[in-house]
Amino acid sequence: MIIRVLGPIEMARDGELIPLGAAKQRAVLAVLAVEAGHCVSVDSLIDRVWGADPPHRPRTSLHAYTSRLRGALARAGHDAGQPALRYRAGGYVLGIDPRHVDLHRARDLAAAAATAGRGEAAAMMAEALRGWGSHPLGGIDGEWAASKRAALVRERICLIVRYADIELSLGRHFQLLDELISLSSEYPAEEQLAARSMITLYKCGFRDDSLKTYRRLRECLVDELGVEPCAQLQDLQRSILAGTAPVAVGPESSAGAPGNVRPMQLPRRLADFCGRDQEITELARFIYEAPAGITPVISVCGPAGIGKSALAVEVAHRLAGRYPDGQLYARFRPGRHGQAEPVPEQITGSFLHALGVPAGSIPGGYGGTSACLRSMLARRKVLILLDDVTAALDVSSLIPAGPGCAVLATSRGLVPGLQASASITLGPLRTDAAITLVSRIAGRKRIFADLAAAAKVAEFCGHHPLALRIVGLRLAARPDWRPRALAKRLAEESARLDELRFGALSVRDGLSASYASVIAATPDTLPARLFRLFGLWDDGDVDAIRIAAAAAVPVETAELAIEQLLNEHLIEPSGPGRYRIGVLARLYARELLHRELELSARSPQNHDRPGRISGGDLPGEGPGPGHSDRRGLPGP
Repeated sequence: MIIRVLGPIEMARDGELIPLGAAKQRAVLAVLAVEAGHCVSVDSLIDRVWGADPPHRPRTSLHAYTSRLRGALARAGHDAGQPALRYRAGGYVLGIDPRHVDLHRARDLAAAAATAGRGEAAAMMAEALRGWGSHPLGGIDGEWAASKRAALVRERICLIVRYADIELSLGRHFQLLDELISLSSEYPAEEQLAARSMITLYKCGFRDDSLKTYRRLRECLVDELGVEPCAQLQDLQRSILAGTAPVAVGPESSAGAPGNVRPMQLPRRLADFCGRDQEITELARFIYEAPAGITPVISVCGPAGIGKSALAVEVAHRLAGRYPDGQLYARFRPGRHGQAEPVPEQITGSFLHALGVPAGSIPGGYGGTSACLRSMLARRKVLILLDDVTAALDVSSLIPAGPGCAVLATSRGLVPGLQASASITLGPLRTDAAITLVSRIAGRKRIFADLAAAAKVAEFCGHHPLALRIVGLRLAARPDWRPRALAKRLAEESARLDELRFGALSVRDGLSASYASVIAATPDTLPARLFRLFGLWDDGDVDAIRIAAAAAVPVETAELAIEQLLNEHLIEPSGPGRYRIGVLARLYARELLHRELELSARSPQNHDRPGRISGGDLPGEGPGPGHSDRRGLPGP
């Protein structure tokens, strides 16, 4: 049995097509096949299949479609006693071997080709691409289909570039000629496709056509994006004019030789990602417009849970085709359950291993591995994503010197070792994007049925992506809840941070980690104490004079300590000498302050100092449920 999604949606057994019914029924199968082996919630299925225009009773329609698809799957060869399409935990899962779906089979072949010899790799890549049409998810309409189709087209282009590199390194340029010319016409702004087309045409004796391909590409990039072709394409054009064009653009030795494996380590993109179009454009521009010969190092900063990693992963996937030699990924800040924080020395070795260097060939010592990594990347086009880098780490050894590479890094504050060439700071989402994010998780119809309540939920969440994701998941898990009911629960400030937790996701935990970083960054207790004092003001906006007076320190001393809070993005500047704290961070600061007052009241040495704030630090972990009652708190 085979299910096809890389062209028209089809199911076949031994070459015979199985009838799949109406377009919406085929859309249900397409969603489940793309997510084969993973549970897709009912709300998510409805949203992906019908979008903003569901039928009067979408769950009934969905139930009818899944029942018919079970019959189709049984006719395709599955045991009717153990249906492949099952209902589980509020959603549906297509529980078949993913290799029975053409998309997943193609991905498995491409992954296996990365470690095979050139001849075998070429055969695997050709097989992976054989059924991959130019219009995947054929016959399926809607926002989800359009977005997924665009991603699959991008994935196909990346695979074609890899396949072309292997064939060109084997000297089989004539086999590529027709397909690459056709694809370059279909995707005129794709630089990597154009590069392979130029070399293929040149090696086949069509130098004029090769140069015309470059001119068409340049006109397209200048007209549509306002940028010139990348330095690699410009060098290739000059070499063709001089009659010295290379045999191939990518590495010419075998695909599986040490150092020539193409790692593809990027985490998956979030299906519900939204609201960052301007930032995506800005990050892409930083990379496209990097000076010739310079490795662009782009930093994305912002508070915990603001969506830095999601944005960086989205941008990295969109730019992956520009870096055909691979994408490397490392996450630095330790996860939950007490894992140790990786250090650059460990990451260097893991990158070398990912690039195909056998463990026995990796040099000993940090200096040796760093030098080896720079050598490996000097003539390659690799994108490196360094996620959640802590400011204390020196990650300069992970920055390649090769001008064909690029680095995207996320961190809560500026990381001196990055020496970033450009940086952006993420803030909260706009109201419309915040509502869209919740609707994509909890179901569009349900959220848009009461936009006023949804906007209130977004406001109580401070338009903070992590908080919005949590409320979306809570709504998805509770189909009996409506946005208005959740807004009522969130309105109570003293319990809001307790409400903003779902499974391993917690707004309080993220704030606690940032607060602990402030404490660890300096032996001075003042920065942490000033953060707690921000819980005094309901509007969250205060000038340096008032915060210094509350702490009983000179203004200059307070402003030096405030820099620690700014770097961890627990607060942000709101004007000259003024600072603002977000609504959720303010609630956390108030929890800490309230706990400190309770500890101070129980401490015998503080009995003669009622209302004073202790200079001692609190534990890095946050307290239990907080209180919004300000009785007993010192006045500003």
